[in-house]
Amino acid sequence: MSRQPKRNSEALSGAELKAIREQSFQLTQAEMAALLGIGYRTYLRFEGSERLDTDIPLCHAKHIRCLLKNLGK
Repeated sequence: MSRQPKRNSEALSGAELKAIREQSFQLTQAEMAALLGIGYRTYLRFEGSERLDTDIPLCHAKHIRCLLKNLGK
C-alpha cells in the first residue's frame, strides 16, 4: 500500500527544524506536544541529520513558525 501525502500539509525548512531542535533540549515532552499542536496527533519521522519528513497540518506549521519568530525576539 503506497503512502498518500496528506492534503494541506507543509514541510518545515531546515532552519526551522534546527530552531525546533535547539529549543527542544529545553522543553518537556508536554511543552513540545503543545508546540506541535496540542490535541492533535502529529507524526514525525527523522531521516538523516537535517531532513524532517512530516505531514504537519498547514495551520500547525504556521503556528510553529509564529512561535519560532516570537522566541527569536
